Amino acid sequence: MEPVSLPIHIPAVPDQRWSCHSCTRCCRELVGDLREADRRRLDEQQWERRLGVAPYVSVRHKWALNKRPDGRCVFLQDDGLCRIHAELGFDAKPFACRAYPFTLVEAQGKWWTAWRFDCPSMARANGADLTTYRRLVRSLSEEMPVRGESRKDGILLRRARPAAPAEIHALLDALNAWLLDGSRPLEESVAAAASLVDTLRLADLDRVREDRFVELVKMLVPDLPSALEDVSRDPPTPRQQGLFRQLVFAYTEHLTLEEIRSRRTRWMRRLQQLGWAGRFRRGYGRVPPVAGMKHDVTFEAVEAVRPANTDVAHIASMLGRFLRMRILSHYQFGPAYYGWPALDGLRALWLVVPVVGWLARYLAAARHADRFTFQDVLDGLALVDGAIGRSASLGTPGERLRLDYLSRSDGACRLVRYWGVSSSP
Repeated sequence: MEPVSLPIHIPAVPDQRWSCHSCTRCCRELVGDLREADRRRLDEQQWERRLGVAPYVSVRHKWALNKRPDGRCVFLQDDGLCRIHAELGFDAKPFACRAYPFTLVEAQGKWWTAWRFDCPSMARANGADLTTYRRLVRSLSEEMPVRGESRKDGILLRRARPAAPAEIHALLDALNAWLLDGSRPLEESVAAAASLVDTLRLADLDRVREDRFVELVKMLVPDLPSALEDVSRDPPTPRQQGLFRQLVFAYTEHLTLEEIRSRRTRWMRRLQQLGWAGRFRRGYGRVPPVAGMKHDVTFEAVEAVRPANTDVAHIASMLGRFLRMRILSHYQFGPAYYGWPALDGLRALWLVVPVVGWLARYLAAARHADRFTFQDVLDGLALVDGAIGRSASLGTPGERLRLDYLSRSDGACRLVRYWGVSSSP
């Protein structure tokens, strides 16, 4: 289908900046998906003859850039530069390489732009203002086919309850403003936001539509501080902890490119992962490999790690920017997030905070440190961002059931407080 020009929306997230600093993480740790046009261009450039190896490989009926045995992209040179870029220029690179760390999705007649926090420079907000990349985003959108007018009205507020654009905007703007207020700890802001979303999910909204829904949101948000006082401050129950640890594992299931390509190895790993998921649920003894990292860490050691005592404001800023970007970009529900309704996608978003907190503690325990650091949180967020909205396991009916259970008895709020970046087990 021929590309059609649609408006570009780049969320306004204060303090978010980015420039590429050639850290090469994306060239080493990510899988570079290819379009058919990318593959044809690589063939025309005769890279197999020039490299001495295949420039791309088949991955589950798709194509991806090939990697060397050490995990590096075959085009990554020893000097840290991309060979395609160095010899032929930026525009000759595959679409995924030119787009990263930006990503676009079509919804409601617009191209919604988000960005990835598995890029360290993006997570650190290090570089130029994002508005300077509008021309790049526009050029990328022109290479993407528009799927049609039917995408304009496909957003649900919750299951079987369509959402009007005014309702979505009112809800997201209110949540963004709430999280932007830095007068309270991040965990308290997120716990209150989780409470608001659960209240709306359980309310009878069939007759509360459009202007009435907007008024309802405006009425509930100012009352969040007092509503938060009614939320349980007890630690999570053992069952909530077990289901939460399995969620951590779902975010960190990791197969290498070679394992994905090998059907036999892939199924053997899947069977192994079922056993590891059970160990995460039980939560004692040695932690199975997390995202391919085989550290000698026990669940008990993870629990013993305390929050950072330096860079606390920078940690909260980074996670706050991530949450607000996911909200304002419409990337936490609808076409970008497994087709989920807005309230379900937002429920999943709040649990990112304790997941990142758990992973930061795991990485600190691997160093035998008693506190995690900004770098641990950054690395944990990178693991989460690599999976969120992309890992098929996170979009299953089973995950929706997990969210349903964790929403009971203030489960999400308890987990946010218990495993957050400024709270400690």
